[in-house]
Amino acid sequence: MATALLARIHCLTHNCFEGLILDVVRAVGFASTRPDMGHKVGRCGDGGIDGVIDLDDLGLDAIYLQAKRLRPGGVVGEADVRDFLGSLETHSASKGVFVTTGQFSLPAMMVVNSVTRRHTLLNGQK
Repeated sequence: MATALLARIHCLTHNCFEGLILDVVRAVGFASTRPDMGHKVGRCGDGGIDGVIDLDDLGLDAIYLQAKRLRPGGVVGEADVRDFLGSLETHSASKGVFVTTGQFSLPAMMVVNSVTRRHTLLNGQK
């Protein structure tokens, strides 16, 4: 089932994939059911942030998202994760989720484990 779902996701455009990730993160309980609590940012020159989900009505706490749709077998490397962490720092963000249809390299996972802020990597199987 997971393989079939990933195959369908691979057919999406980057824009649709980013929207899907935003919808899924919101649907699993982040933010309220209000659609305005999350918005897509992803576009050319987005600074490495594809979406933001506000966790409160005042926008004082938020989760920043990066969504990377890769071909089957694709791997997100350390540089991409470091770039995302840098983008989070630029936005003074304390929470970030990097989602990919592929996998993360071991160095990429080690980079996230070495930072003190709360950041999560979600691969295609998760």
